[in-house]
Amino acid sequence: MLNKLSMFVIGLITLAIPATIIYLLSQYKNVFIIALLGVVVILLIVLCYLVGSLVWDLLRDKF
Repeated sequence: MLNKLSMFVIGLITLAIPATIIYLLSQYKNVFIIALLGVVVILLIVLCYLVGSLVWDLLRDKF
């Protein structure tokens, strides 16, 4: 339970940055850039999950 929660929190913190960038760019109504950033955000979610689980496994082995 804590494992999933910690990865979710790591993901949320990392997602806050591109979400802010997307919001700022959406003011310019450039649909292509928004769609491109959407793909980047999806990749970041996957990356956050993988990195979070890797870090969690390393910490769990140490302690």
